Parts: sequence; structure tokens; C-alpha cells
Amino acid sequence: MAALLAVVMTGSLYACGESTAESSSDSGTVPEEQQLVILGDSISVGYGLDEPETMCYAAKLEQMLNETEDALWTAYNYAVSGDTSTDLLKRLEDGRAVRLPSAERIVVGIGSNNMLGPYSEYCSAALRDIATPAQQAEAFSALQTALDAGKETLEADLETMYTKIRSLNADATIYLLDLYHPYAEVTATIDGTQTVADFGAEQLAQYNQVLTNFANSKDDVRLVEIAAVFAETKPLPVQGKASDGLLLDPHPTEQGQDLIADALAKAMKSEP
Repeated sequence: MAALLAVVMTGSLYACGESTAESSSDSGTVPEEQQLVILGDSISVGYGLDEPETMCYAAKLEQMLNETEDALWTAYNYAVSGDTSTDLLKRLEDGRAVRLPSAERIVVGIGSNNMLGPYSEYCSAALRDIATPAQQAEAFSALQTALDAGKETLEADLETMYTKIRSLNADATIYLLDLYHPYAEVTATIDGTQTVADFGAEQLAQYNQVLTNFANSKDDVRLVEIAAVFAETKPLPVQGKASDGLLLDPHPTEQGQDLIADALAKAMKSEP
């Protein structure tokens, strides 16, 4: 869980597939160059994978687009591990995503750390400091307060983020990922009564409602629902195991990254 909060910077340029370029050259045509920008956190980075530069969904999506569209796509991944929505907003204001103004499509995957940051702090306290029911009740109350605050921050940041993106790029379609439930199979209790799975599902539904409401309020933002795809996949495609309980690693496996890339590719294909 601590890994989710580690700050790992990445701005990798994923090289386009040689087969796409070769086939275009053979036909005597030069495909139009297109740019895809990824903004997000450690999920988008590909944290924990053996080769994140090639196994993250950004690289996989780039390959899919080059195989299915008459264009030469390049993905620029500006995701940073540990980022909350506020962190991402600061990076946009600092000009980190240098290719954003020229992108044809933008993927935003943010919000997980707004929720998992407070959860990680609670788990650390539960394992280290909580010894009595009163202490547990106090810590759980603090967790709920922090989760509510993270949700409200996400809602406000999305609007500011959208305004900033549009000031830099007025035309690119924005694809917004919803949040999957990494603890859906964890039966350990979080407060002595609720299971992690049930409590997480309740919180996740509230966070995803914020994302859904935001996407529905914008004509040029497409919500890509990866939560349902993950829920339908057994076992859950995350790096941790249900038996890890509170300390389960929530990051996607390579299969999970494949699912995200596939969902995005389908969403982009459905665009007119």
C-alpha cells in the first residue's frame, strides 16, 4: 500500500510499432501522426509490473490504435505514482504535460489516491497504534472524514482540471477512467464489523458517482467504465491477494492493464 503513495516520475515516450510504419510505407501512403496524452497516478504508470514502460495500458493502447486506425499514434505518459487529483492539477499548472496542447486524445485516470491515501493511513494505524475499541472508533471516524474530504476535493479539482486542459487544448476528446474496486475479495473487517470489500464498495460508489456526474456534465468528456470490467474478471486482476487483507496491493496486473487498454480502445472506436 505504501508503494501506491511513492512518488515515481514518468514521462515516457512509447515508440510506435514498426509493423504499422512498414505497412504504410509499402502502400505508398504516410499515415497522419496523432498524439495521445495520459494523465494519472501509479495505475497509469504501471507500478509493480516487470516492464512498466511496455506493460502499462498507455503502451498497450498505443499499439492497439496503430493496429486498428489509419494513423500513426504516439502515447505520452505523464502519470506520476502517488498523485491525488490536487497533485495532478498542480502538474498541469506547472506545465509538466508538454505534449498536452497538441494531443488529439487525452486520458485522465485520477482519484484513487484521494481514497486510498486515507485508507493507507488508517491501515498503518490499525496495525501499529490501535489497541482498544475506543481508539478504533476514533480512527475509523477520522478515516470517514478524510474520505469525504477526498471526494469533495476530487469533485472540485475535476472542474478546475477541465478548465486548465481546455485552456491548453480546446479540441481533444477527454477519456475519464472510473475507479475499480481492488479490495472486492477481501473479507477481513475494517472496523470490527464491516468487511473491507463492503466498505470499499460503498465508498467507491460515491467516488464513481462524482466521476460520472462530471463526465455527464461535459459534451467532450467520455467516461470509460473499467470498474465493471474488473468486477467481472475472476480472480480480480490486481497484484495483491485477498489473503493479504488490509495490506493488499491494489495495482493492476498486466491483465488488468490489458483490460483498461481494451476499454479505452473500444470507447475511442465508438467515437464518430
